[in-house]
Amino acid sequence: MRQHGVGKRRTWRKIHLAVDETSKDIIGIKVTTANWGDSEVFPGLLDQVKGEISQVSADGACDTNACHAAIADRDARATIPPRDGAVPWGDDHPRDGILNDIATKGSAGRKNDSD
Repeated sequence: MRQHGVGKRRTWRKIHLAVDETSKDIIGIKVTTANWGDSEVFPGLLDQVKGEISQVSADGACDTNACHAAIADRDARATIPPRDGAVPWGDDHPRDGILNDIATKGSAGRKNDSD
C-alpha cells in the first residue's frame, strides 16, 4: 500500500487516551483520523476527565499555548517536556519553570522531580 498509494478502503485512525497514572484506568478517549494532531485533541481529553486533576503528563507534542491553557483551567501542574530549542514564554508562565528546572537539574533530574 505504501509503494502504490492509498487504498480505497484503508485509512489510518489514531486513538488518543487520557489515563489515570495511579489506577491505570482509561478516563478519556478520542478516536480521530490521521489529520488530527495530539495538541488539537488534548483539551477535549481533559474535558472528559471528571473531578480534580493534580498533574498532567504528556509528550512534547502537547507543548503548546492551548494545551498549557487547558491545564491551567483545571488548576493542574503540567509536566510536559518542552520541544527542542524551546524559549521562555515570559509572564511567569509555568512552562518557564520547566525550562529553568532543565537548565539547573538537567532533563533526568527534572523527570525525577516531576514523577
